[in-house]
Amino acid sequence: MAEFFFGREWELAELRRLIDERKDILLTGPRRIGKTTLAQHLLADLSAAKWQTALIDIGSCEDETRVVERLESETQQMRQRIFEFLKRARVDIAGYDFELKVSDCSWQERGLDRFRQLAEAPNGDR
Repeated sequence: MAEFFFGREWELAELRRLIDERKDILLTGPRRIGKTTLAQHLLADLSAAKWQTALIDIGSCEDETRVVERLESETQQMRQRIFEFLKRARVDIAGYDFELKVSDCSWQERGLDRFRQLAEAPNGDR
């Protein structure tokens, strides 16, 4: 991780607060301002707190259609890993009563729907 990450503790704390409140977050800004580094530090903090995290790099995507394809592919891979984990967990917890709660993931559908709209819209309708 970047050794020159300093003076951004407030931003990191604010992002963590938003995540704890289940808010959607979009980091935007000019190139080379530190968006990716900030996200990497946030993901490291969340991973240390036992969150399951993923960083999906869309920098190489040529257009909105490729962004949607990359997001769909990566989220499919995440869903598959979760499914495999739950299959293994079922073996480990056989015979025990338990309740599994999954938080609302509608942000994924909303985000993918928005990216699809952007990919299909003429340039002036964005």
